[in-house]
Amino acid sequence: MYKLELKDVTHVYGARTPFEKTALRSVNIGFETGLVTGLIGHTGSGKSTLVQMMNGLIRPTKGTVLLDGKDIWEKPKEIRSVRFRVGLVMQYPEYQLFDETVGKDIGFALRNKGCSEETIKEKVTEAAERVGLSPAMLSKSPFDLSGGQRRRAAIAGVLVMDPEVLVLDEPAAGLDPRGRAEILGYLYRYRETKGATVILVSHSMEDMAQYCDRVAVMRDGEVYADGTTDEIFSDPDRLLGAGMDVPEVMKVALELKKRGIALEGRLYTVEGVRDAVLRSLGKGGAV
Repeated sequence: MYKLELKDVTHVYGARTPFEKTALRSVNIGFETGLVTGLIGHTGSGKSTLVQMMNGLIRPTKGTVLLDGKDIWEKPKEIRSVRFRVGLVMQYPEYQLFDETVGKDIGFALRNKGCSEETIKEKVTEAAERVGLSPAMLSKSPFDLSGGQRRRAAIAGVLVMDPEVLVLDEPAAGLDPRGRAEILGYLYRYRETKGATVILVSHSMEDMAQYCDRVAVMRDGEVYADGTTDEIFSDPDRLLGAGMDVPEVMKVALELKKRGIALEGRLYTVEGVRDAVLRSLGKGGAV
């Protein structure tokens, strides 16, 4: 059974008005416990609508969103409890920081939940450590932090709830390569330590290739392709035909193959291409 699943989900904005727009059409997709699933697609493909349905920010026009096999909208008045279990990190979450100190901002959701101050302090410290924020930073104003530190604080404000499902909409957008690797590394380790289900939305094919166990491709409000990372990237022509890109290192590998160099394996990561080239050299291949 999937941890989180969307069945026959359709969503229409502005229904029965001149501005009616169908964002999702009969989407069926499931997310397995403990896996990182990447979600890719062009702007307007339906990704943002889809992720906002996962924790009940948007209710489907038709269809069902299931968490542990139960419809999250079965009891609409209890939808708030779903948001503690399915944490959603929106794009540029640092713009949502508002409290007097970093510690108070990170602990805001727990205070809303009615947790004791002792519990809040303990969990805030733990969440801050997960994203590389020192205890000294917790007493600072969020607006005294650097951009990357504010991003970490905002993500910690979701991790503090220990969500069973973590949904991330472009969590590393706008960061330099080092900051990007750090943020994604923290989130990957959260999956490993907590056994959480992680859903990562990104335009970066490199992120998909490096961090994801599975990848789903959205196109025109539908699931265009869904499979393991190997399955999705083993058919670059299909991705390119859908107007999607492939990792830069894969372009290099494809060019080498065109020039007669025999390469096999995971040609969508730097490590995979390196190993393929070394194997080719070992077999007497030309480089």
